[in-house]
Amino acid sequence: MKRILILAAALALSGPLPPSPAAHEPGPPKGLGGERSLPDRYPCVVDDVLRYCRPEKGFWIDLGAGKGQVAIPLIEKTGNPVVMLDPDAEAMSKGLEIAREKGLQDRLLALVGVAEKMPLPDNSVDLLVSRGSIFFWDDPVRGLREVYRVLRPGAKAYIGGGAGSGYPKWAAEKLIGRRKQLMEGDEAPKWKTFVELRRPEQMQAWAEGAKLPQFEVMGKGAISADDPRVGQGVWLLFEKKPEITTRRPEDRLTVRTEGDTVIYSITSPSGIGGATISPWEGWPKKVVLRVHLRGLESFTASTGSIDLRASVLSHSGNRRLLRVVDDGKETPADRGNPYWAEIKALDAKGEPVEGLPGEGGCFEMTLPAALFNDNPKSLTLGWIDFYR
Repeated sequence: MKRILILAAALALSGPLPPSPAAHEPGPPKGLGGERSLPDRYPCVVDDVLRYCRPEKGFWIDLGAGKGQVAIPLIEKTGNPVVMLDPDAEAMSKGLEIAREKGLQDRLLALVGVAEKMPLPDNSVDLLVSRGSIFFWDDPVRGLREVYRVLRPGAKAYIGGGAGSGYPKWAAEKLIGRRKQLMEGDEAPKWKTFVELRRPEQMQAWAEGAKLPQFEVMGKGAISADDPRVGQGVWLLFEKKPEITTRRPEDRLTVRTEGDTVIYSITSPSGIGGATISPWEGWPKKVVLRVHLRGLESFTASTGSIDLRASVLSHSGNRRLLRVVDDGKETPADRGNPYWAEIKALDAKGEPVEGLPGEGGCFEMTLPAALFNDNPKSLTLGWIDFYR
């Protein structure tokens, strides 16, 4: 018999745990136990996790795992190991015993911890799923920030509660009807809190409070099954985006994807700045830069081995200059050069204009594919606006 492990050593490195998460929902209202007679909803939730997250094999976390009701079917569906993370060691021990009975003891592990202070390294998790847990966290905003911290760039998290889009319609209707009845009974205040915490507006507020760069709220709540994507419930889906750092705190670089094209938009109040972009799994087929400046005295895009240097003159009809530095040698990049790129000026409406972009406009450049031939780990940008 293989040993069943509860991993706790990491806690010694992370310091004491915060209080047990109970500030938002002190305890479930009476009546939830009656839902156990309905079909098992966890396999349906796992199907949605795999559909929307499409996780890579690797380090997967079931946060607020309890007895592994999500983790175990996730292992059964994929064969990938899963780590349960929960403050309740006793519940996880029961989950580990269930895994042993199913012959999955080598694929299910347990780690004692809470969402607000996970004993995990930065950028280490390939998938994080949490069903029914966020409503009991001490601080959902802090917890979501922690989730974002531990995700590796490109990994996704699926957090919320519900029965899954594949859950039988008759069972979902029975579940919802029963909850509506209980909202009028002796436990009405608790049931109303239960429902309020599971509104999409509440999930949206938590995600915005955590300053997640991009996210999607799916589902319409605890007493609705109207969302065709998830059926009954409410879920938060988000992905950790590539790391972007700017030289000045006031500068901003945002990302938008259109098919095989990624558009990076730069705003810089001072007109002088820089940024570094580090994608997680290679560069897209097309990289477009939009630099929201009035003028462009100089602009550099560097991979470390090759520099592309551009400028738009403040005189001579705003003539465009483009040069490439390869192995220390600088040469002009004209239309016949693999590093050539057109420098366009767009007005505030995004329409092409002659000369300079004007107020609210930008310079747009599609970076040459040759710049990414060696799949550089990062791209460093620098800019100076002569109208600063």
